[in-house]
Order: sequence, then C-alpha cells, then structure tokens
Amino acid sequence: MQLESITRVRKPSSRAHGLGRKPFTETELLARSHAEFCLQLAKLYADEGNTSTATSCCHAGLLAIDGMSRPFAVRDQLDDLLKALHLSPFARDQQ
Repeated sequence: MQLESITRVRKPSSRAHGLGRKPFTETELLARSHAEFCLQLAKLYADEGNTSTATSCCHAGLLAIDGMSRPFAVRDQLDDLLKALHLSPFARDQQ
C-alpha cells in the first residue's frame, strides 16, 4: 500500500507546455498593431534613406508598447532597426 502512494504519477501542467497562455487583451492587440504599423513605416523611410523619420517611427512604435508586460517580437524588431539605422553611413550624413 505504501508503494502506491510513492509511485503516483503527476500530471504535467498545461502551462509547462505553453498551452495555458492567456489570450491578448484588446489593449495589447491594439498596441502591438500600432507598433507593427510604425515598424513598417520606419522600414519604408529607411529604404528611402530618410533615417531621421525612420528613427522617429521606431520611437513611436516603442512608445506604443511601452508599459506592456508581455514580450512582443515587434519590440525586438524596432530595437534592431534602430541599431541598424544608427550604424548606417546614411545616419552620419544627416546629423
């Protein structure tokens, strides 16, 4: 009888496998959508060589998701684009 209590199998929790994630709130979806739009604009301006406006768009996108506790991939993409803009030779030409 003691053996049964020792060999009980524990059920895996759904959170351990990522199945228990709560859905995004409407506010989070709106903020992420706005940040993604800003990222697309920033990419367009960067392609045209307008680094100052591209930088402004990146900052606007980051501001849209500021304070959101969930990690958004768009945050990393905006950061990466900002780093690329400031390392580009075009950024030095417009300063």
